Amino acid sequence: MTEHLTDLEIADYIDDPELCARAAEIEAHLAQCATCREAVETAQRFEATIDAELMADLIAARQPAVLPPGLLSLAEHIDDEEREASNYLRGIVMIPRAFKWAAISEKPELYTAGVVRVLCAAALKLRERSPKHSLTVADEAASIAEMLSPQRYDETTRAEARAEAQLERANALRYLGRFEEALEALDTCEAAYRSVPLAERPLAIVNYVRSVIYMKSERLDEAMQLASESMRIFRSYGDQPRAAHAQMVIGGCLFYRREYALARDLYRHLIPVARAINEPATEALCLMNLAHAECELGEFAISLLHYSDAVDRYEQLGLRTEVLRARWGAADLVALMGNLTSAIAQLRETAAAMLDLGLVNDHALVILDAVSKLFAIGNLSELPGICAKLVQVFAVAKMPENARTAMAYLEAVVRTGALTKPVIDGVTEYIEREDYAEAFVPPPA
Repeated sequence: MTEHLTDLEIADYIDDPELCARAAEIEAHLAQCATCREAVETAQRFEATIDAELMADLIAARQPAVLPPGLLSLAEHIDDEEREASNYLRGIVMIPRAFKWAAISEKPELYTAGVVRVLCAAALKLRERSPKHSLTVADEAASIAEMLSPQRYDETTRAEARAEAQLERANALRYLGRFEEALEALDTCEAAYRSVPLAERPLAIVNYVRSVIYMKSERLDEAMQLASESMRIFRSYGDQPRAAHAQMVIGGCLFYRREYALARDLYRHLIPVARAINEPATEALCLMNLAHAECELGEFAISLLHYSDAVDRYEQLGLRTEVLRARWGAADLVALMGNLTSAIAQLRETAAAMLDLGLVNDHALVILDAVSKLFAIGNLSELPGICAKLVQVFAVAKMPENARTAMAYLEAVVRTGALTKPVIDGVTEYIEREDYAEAFVPPPA
């Protein structure tokens, strides 16, 4: 670690050093860097001495107005609440430490539908930049949604607030690779939406998110069915961006089925569509997936160009997780083009950045990719340390027991000098599925 610690890194470390995935690395950096050491000490002093009443005053600087019954419609009332919530949460919600200290769900005066809306919007913005904090914000939104007063809001409004918060929880969990929990949140979200009128489009959004999770879990038939149904509903509502997103899932399923030419052609078709509807993030995703397909088809030169284009667009948009995934694909392509040493270095750098964002599963998969390449070139000396660290990362992140068993198995095999390519592939395939309800079965050596 050569650069200074970010605010998010300091926040993660101060919140609980024992649960911070990079605690040892951060502490080593602090021993060498006076600037970061001073920043951490200042933050620790602030956390120890913060005046709870002062923070409460900050949050309550503009309280939602008490509206006379019948003065405004409920919709106008909630719009006012949202404006008020935006004003007093603007400097708090995006900063992990400030948000923690604010303890919003402990303040009954903040139990409003407007606060839920503001928190959900913040969770959406944070999803790419900091998935862990996005989940924290979405969890708070869900807590407040459950506390909305039936005397103040009708059942439809409360149900919609619960559904919106659970949808953001599901998306944050999806980004973190916690698919089982994400599906549970979607079930809760769907149940809430089914109690409100005119829920066809919101339910299509729920099924679209499910289709993404099913695709990544290789439940491809279910994913394609849900994506196709969602796409039809989105089109009927004139929601072209979401219709394009659903088509992307279909393309992903074709890719996982190894129908690479069909996937490539679909992505090529979608790029001008994304441009026409002014969806730069969708265009970037199309470029990245197009590059994946071209790579599998052996079209290396154009694939590398499309990876580069995808990285550029994601960086312009500030979508950090997708930048890293595009760089992962580009590193694999560099390996296929014969430069394994450079590819391994790129993979390790990408994996470290993924861990910083809390993407534990993706971090593990990129490291396993590097392990496979190190094994291929006969560089075995680093593997024990790499695999031992993976075991530690999974333990600190409190990954499911079956996932930790898979990592412990790999580390034991490496330590005994019995590593083979089938062992690496077997562990990788298990981690890729992200379905840890099923026990890990050691692959044949």
